[in-house]
Amino acid sequence: MDAITLYAAPMSMYSGKVRAYFRKQGIAFNEVMPGHPSYGEKIIPQTKRGIVPVVELADGTVLQDTVDIIDHFEQSGQAKFSVYPKTPKQHLAALIIDLFGSEGLLKVAMHYRWNFLEHNKAFIELEFGDHIAPGAGPDVVRQVAEKVMKPMQAYLPLLGINEATIPAIEAQYLELLALLNKHFEQHPYLFGGQPCVADYSLMAPLYAHLSRDPYPGMIMKSQAQRVYRWVERMNAENADMPEYPGYPQQLFTDDEIPATLQAILSLIAKDFLPEVTCMVN
Repeated sequence: MDAITLYAAPMSMYSGKVRAYFRKQGIAFNEVMPGHPSYGEKIIPQTKRGIVPVVELADGTVLQDTVDIIDHFEQSGQAKFSVYPKTPKQHLAALIIDLFGSEGLLKVAMHYRWNFLEHNKAFIELEFGDHIAPGAGPDVVRQVAEKVMKPMQAYLPLLGINEATIPAIEAQYLELLALLNKHFEQHPYLFGGQPCVADYSLMAPLYAHLSRDPYPGMIMKSQAQRVYRWVERMNAENADMPEYPGYPQQLFTDDEIPATLQAILSLIAKDFLPEVTCMVN
């Protein structure tokens, strides 16, 4: 086993963020499902609840939150490059998108997973069952999946996902897809030729829920091919950007925020800033 253990699952929203970071940074890890006995023996006593992703270091230290995980490796010197832009405008813009990807798109991710079960159920049953009972047969996996799926569905009304809000949730997502697709027609990553913290946070919902689950995956592939290609690129260990020959593998120079990225930030200001303001106040 590798020195670092990542307790995660493919269908887990935030697991995709950490997994992509490790791959891009060349950090070796061994991924383990939370249904593995070691999770209950070593992780639950420290986290006090079942949650993923969790990273266990070689010395037994446990890191749980995705920001804490990434910051640990940023500060330890194990990362090949920093995911935090150094220049002021890019740094602030990246953190805004970081918050939006991790929190602002949660309603979108949950809606498209749980409100389209006629399309998604067969797929996500096996996904959730595997994470509880890795190695079990399909019948057992389906039986145990229900224990986890029902509590997850119960979050929808708590998140404000209902008949009144669904049209706005879907409109926001389709607008975001179009804006991202236009950006990725010109650039391999959000801030140029190298991923940053903004990319990893958007990866959380756009990978696990919105590209892998059947119904939203169909939407992304049919309406935003460049976004789907970016999801693939984010999971690659190398830069994976042959569509952009000669594109430098670095962030935009001179603290640039191109028009295509400004449009994404405008959407965030329009749709997410009022929500943040309400929560703060």
